[in-house]
Amino acid sequence: MAFLIDKNGPIDLSNPDNIDHDKILPEYETRKRILNTARSMGCEREMLMVFAKYDRLARLCKNDSERLDISKLGAFEVYAILGKGGDFVVNGEMVYSEKKS
Repeated sequence: MAFLIDKNGPIDLSNPDNIDHDKILPEYETRKRILNTARSMGCEREMLMVFAKYDRLARLCKNDSERLDISKLGAFEVYAILGKGGDFVVNGEMVYSEKKS
């Protein structure tokens, strides 16, 4: 499970009730922070290519459900580039679960 540690202890991020939706950043700010992280990791160019790829796919898509799936694929690709740190949840739906055996 994905956890965030705050002053009160761990927060289970796989439970949508635990996410403060007032603190969700706009897309521009989120992309800016992702690019800053990618730059520090040395993969900024790769991240820019992922953004361009999925922006183009979403722009050309006419079906809303497909557009949502495209956005999940793009978010997962960003997650994979940044190192896959635990479970991955998008809009309260488990997209990827890192099982430890």
